[in-house]
Amino acid sequence: MIDELAKFGVKTKELDDGLEVYGQPIETLNQNVSVHCYDDHRVAMAFSVLATVVPGTILEEKRCVEKTWPNWWDDLANKIGIDVEGIELAHQGPAAAKYNPEATIIIVGMRGAGKTHIGGIAAASLGWKFLDADHEFEGRTGEPVSQYVRSKGWPAFRQAESQIIKDLLSENPARTIISTGGGIVESPVNRALLADYGRTTGPVVYVMRDVNEILDYLGSETARPAYGEEIADVYWRREPWFREVSTHDLP
Repeated sequence: MIDELAKFGVKTKELDDGLEVYGQPIETLNQNVSVHCYDDHRVAMAFSVLATVVPGTILEEKRCVEKTWPNWWDDLANKIGIDVEGIELAHQGPAAAKYNPEATIIIVGMRGAGKTHIGGIAAASLGWKFLDADHEFEGRTGEPVSQYVRSKGWPAFRQAESQIIKDLLSENPARTIISTGGGIVESPVNRALLADYGRTTGPVVYVMRDVNEILDYLGSETARPAYGEEIADVYWRREPWFREVSTHDLP
């Protein structure tokens, strides 16, 4: 919510149990804002209210309201009299370049989304090499990721992860699919690296999966290091970053 409100120029402060929103005149709000709803009907409905006084507001993911109020958009138009119009959105990530058709493909997405499974199938179909960044990390450092994190901490792991991703791209510029760790987007350095790659060199594919399916899967998964926070919170923090760095989505 903080990120989306900021697009309108609204200042907020995060509290333990919610947000503190600093009021301002409606005429000072930014117009023609595109709101990412995080597949959350509550976000879509809340920003629908704001959109009634801010011209040109676009609410992405119109289907996210279907779980609780399937007729939400129709009711806004027909029962309340608010102008609602459907549009086609361009991808919000880095603009796709004209790549070498054999440029290495990077796969990003949440842990448990199926990146390794999908990447392996795609590589086999294309006759390309497949690399799992976490497996490469273990092979090059001599330590499982979980052990490395326990002994050296997450910041050290992220730094080492960045270098390994750079090495993998340098060593495998073509005919390779690289599946990255779910937390690669936690590092601003990595986000910049991925976004630049997508703009200039090759595809960055965001493998998507419903948050509840991920929660069910990771609830019984013990091989990888624990987050130290609620998985759902991690998902919602990372989701806009995955969109930010990717050139293609794979639902």
